[in-house]
Amino acid sequence: MKYLFFEVWLLLLLAFSLGWFCHWLFRWRTHGKDKSPAGTAAREPHQSPASQTDMTVNEKWRPAGLANRPEVVDDLKRIKGIGPAIEQSLQELGIYQFEQIANWSQDNILWIEDFISFPGRIMREEWVTQADILQRGGSTEFASRVDEGAVDYD
Repeated sequence: MKYLFFEVWLLLLLAFSLGWFCHWLFRWRTHGKDKSPAGTAAREPHQSPASQTDMTVNEKWRPAGLANRPEVVDDLKRIKGIGPAIEQSLQELGIYQFEQIANWSQDNILWIEDFISFPGRIMREEWVTQADILQRGGSTEFASRVDEGAVDYD
């Protein structure tokens, strides 16, 4: 019985050692030998997802806005993640309705994220999905809270 107990512990120790070695080897290969004085890799300044993938945000990716403000303007603040400042920025681009946001392509999303300086926010907060639900006449939990006045933008 003691033999089995020690064998299990020996195998666990061996598995741990092998895992630690693989981790060390992977980190050494990906981060190299250049370390900052604090012992961690020097960090790059924050970059947008487009610049991290060596892409540039192209002006042709800009979503089409409406030339004139329509009579019926949707309350874009009903989309979680859009407050008064972002709503104003979107309206300056001619984006007034949920339907416009619901039709954004991946390139449009990259352009808008670069424009509002919030990389990853649109995908993370699912603006396109929310806009699609709202433009079809549905509602989201957040939109219901906005309608009830439970969301304070001050």
